[in-house]
Amino acid sequence: MNPIIYVGKDFHKATERLPNEIKKKVTAFFPKFKENPKSHAIDFEKIISFKDRNLRTVRIDDDYRAIVGFPPTGNNYFMLWVDKHDDAHAWAKNKKLIWNAFIHSMQLYEPIEINEPTTEPSSYKIIPFHHPYNLTIDDLLNLGVPESEVEKVISIISLDKLLEVKNNLPDEAYEKISLIFNGSDKRELLEQVKEGKSISEDTEIQLKSPNNKQNFIQNTEDPLLIQFLLGENNWQFFLHPEQTKLVEANFNGPVKITGGAGTGKTVAALHRFSYLIKNGLPEGKRLLFCTYTNALASNLSAQVNQLNLSNKGIYDIMTIHYVAHHLASKINHLKNQIEEGFKKEEENSYANKKTRQLKIWEKILKGTQITPEFAEDEYQKVILFHQIESLADYLVIQRTGRETRISKEMKELFWHKHLEYREEKKKTFKLEGDELFYELITHYKDKSTKPYAHIILDELQDLSNIEVRFLRSIVKPGINDLFMVGDPLQKVYDRNINFLALRIETRGKKSRRLLRNYRTTEEIRKDAVKALGEETFSDFSNSIEKIQGYTSLSYGPEPSYIHFNNLIDEIQFVENKIKELIDTGLYLPEDICIAAKRNGDIQEFHSHFHNGGYKVRKIEKNNELSLPEHLSTSTFHSLKGLEFKVIFLVGLNANTFLKPRLYPSDEEKKEAEKRDKALLYVAMTRAKMLLYISGNGSKSSILQKTYPYKLID
Repeated sequence: MNPIIYVGKDFHKATERLPNEIKKKVTAFFPKFKENPKSHAIDFEKIISFKDRNLRTVRIDDDYRAIVGFPPTGNNYFMLWVDKHDDAHAWAKNKKLIWNAFIHSMQLYEPIEINEPTTEPSSYKIIPFHHPYNLTIDDLLNLGVPESEVEKVISIISLDKLLEVKNNLPDEAYEKISLIFNGSDKRELLEQVKEGKSISEDTEIQLKSPNNKQNFIQNTEDPLLIQFLLGENNWQFFLHPEQTKLVEANFNGPVKITGGAGTGKTVAALHRFSYLIKNGLPEGKRLLFCTYTNALASNLSAQVNQLNLSNKGIYDIMTIHYVAHHLASKINHLKNQIEEGFKKEEENSYANKKTRQLKIWEKILKGTQITPEFAEDEYQKVILFHQIESLADYLVIQRTGRETRISKEMKELFWHKHLEYREEKKKTFKLEGDELFYELITHYKDKSTKPYAHIILDELQDLSNIEVRFLRSIVKPGINDLFMVGDPLQKVYDRNINFLALRIETRGKKSRRLLRNYRTTEEIRKDAVKALGEETFSDFSNSIEKIQGYTSLSYGPEPSYIHFNNLIDEIQFVENKIKELIDTGLYLPEDICIAAKRNGDIQEFHSHFHNGGYKVRKIEKNNELSLPEHLSTSTFHSLKGLEFKVIFLVGLNANTFLKPRLYPSDEEKKEAEKRDKALLYVAMTRAKMLLYISGNGSKSSILQKTYPYKLID
């Protein structure tokens, strides 16, 4: 019988670090191992010094060895690590590989060493002990703590002490306990683990449970396996059980997935996309993968291409504006009213459009008491926002958020004037912004045949009410119709969504939060959350999105905020630090990005490095995800959806970030500052390992207040 090989995520991490010639040897090793794992050439060797008697070493070449777990029963082999001979032995020496029947998963861990043995190791069973987070021995077992470790772990009652044993615990156990220590609901986490188990009593089937799949994948003949063995695209293979549950579930109607930066929302959306494609679409129907900006759409297309899906002709990957342009161009009464530039709407000049809109209002409203500014706001925020198509509906609509109250007579006057405005606008200008969405919704809302069978929406927080209503109108209501992912904390545009106004129901099990941060270190995550201050963010359903409960599994250096007297000194600091990082051999140029809020600021850095002989590329809408041997430069907005090992956020001072401005009202000023804080949060959370924040000239008072201990002159 051929052996069944499971490849662990630690094996993947180890493979990523190998020289390319060794990666190829690892790839060539697998077919030989499957043919005969105990052949002389494989050198399947038991090592006396290993604490776990079920671990073996196998030969990759004369210098490299892989560590394999070989439980005493069954025909399963678990690939755990690969490294140089002595380093592989050192890594495996104290490791243990066990089957955890409580959670249906293989687990790899290093037992906790107790330096000061106690005379009563089980005294907590005798003396009444109340855990500050209400954790019990049974809870720990059901959260994934190995039986051998529960007596040691039950005494840990702080995050600092938990961090000390992080490397001794299986990732899933550490994750759940740290989430509880950070405020997550214990019952919800226990339920998540339970849902990740198999319903079968057969251990061989249990090995395919979502809980086990987060740690091990079965070696198949899938062509993607080669990419995996070469250390590429970890996100394609390992899914957290909570992600797996969302990806493979059938939902009756829309579902909303939220989560902080780096929690795997887009990964879940990509796997959902793949799942729906592979399970087949209704005859003649299409699937839409939609987002807001052109840069994000380009990134999604590149990632979908990595999935090697067939049937590429049955799906579209587009921005919301491109979708509207694409559909309107096929409708006779709309195709001549749209501009080619509409599909790049998010890049158009808002100021220029508003100026010409106000001029039309001024002409229409002459002789009335209605101002052009009020009329434009009422049109955008009430008529278009609520898709109002009759005077009767307008008279009864609740104008929530509109500060100016108006009488019935004034409403009637405005309604007729807004109809005149639309007719006048058609004579000179084509449909703009929300007007085209309004017309498309009117066209599709009562049609039984819709353009799409399923829609997956990434970056939900970037859209507006009317844009989500438009998506709702072009997909047939029913099973798996609308899958939406987003992070309310990353709301950087002046746009709002209210599911209640849209009559979209996503409460209960159709609304989920992802809590595990896969990208940033805990130090970066905490500082990024501090950037938000006391701000609150809507969860899209008239409630407040929780900020608490997120945690990162990786740790690293604290981010730094350094201020300089002038731009030259700041640029020199960044250049010196980049040289230092590259010289360590741990970072490549493509691992590093320099970003500023404004184009002008980042251009100074881009020009300096370009003129200094560095290979450097500016991140724009159609860029590759990365470019070998090139440093990257970017604006904060263009960083959305990307990640780098090292990020330099530059030019953060009183004149370029969170600066005082003139606003029509205190409320608008408050909202603009909130968006600036959200943008800083977005930029900070693009950094995976190291984050450097700097500025020059006048200091930002808000940054000094947020990070007083970071400031170094």
